[in-house]
Amino acid sequence: YSMAKTLNSIMMGFALRDGYVTSTQDLVLQYVPELKGTAYDGASLRDILQMRSGTDWNDNFFQPGPAQDINEQAYMRGEARYVSAASWAQRKHSPGEVFNYNTVDAAVIGLVVERAAKRPISRYMSERLWKPAGMEAKATWLLGKTGQEIAGCCIHARIIAGGRLDA
Repeated sequence: YSMAKTLNSIMMGFALRDGYVTSTQDLVLQYVPELKGTAYDGASLRDILQMRSGTDWNDNFFQPGPAQDINEQAYMRGEARYVSAASWAQRKHSPGEVFNYNTVDAAVIGLVVERAAKRPISRYMSERLWKPAGMEAKATWLLGKTGQEIAGCCIHARIIAGGRLDA
């Protein structure tokens, strides 16, 4: 589930190195202007990379609430992108103040990278990380009905050939 969060952060590093993103101090709205007026308005890329967006988000999708709703819409039915929850997430703290493990923050990072690199994050990851690293097996990223990655999670990958780790 959370392997995608780490890979999103790595891809943000490539986007910085490649000049698609100028700084982690850039505001989210620079890349995702439709989040103006939401809890992400005023948050920097650094804030969301550190899961300090300030949103009032409980990532427990096993109990009734927004996380369960978006989990069902995005993962179960494939009808929405997980990142769509960013448009209705509420603010609880000022950005940068409080850590809150948050899949929506990770999904926003995925969208920022996608927008900045002007291609799907999975393709960008294949070009900049997967192929250059010489991965022996292909990976897949779960797509919703929209045809876009569910960037908060759902990468399926095998890290070693044959499932063995030789010491």
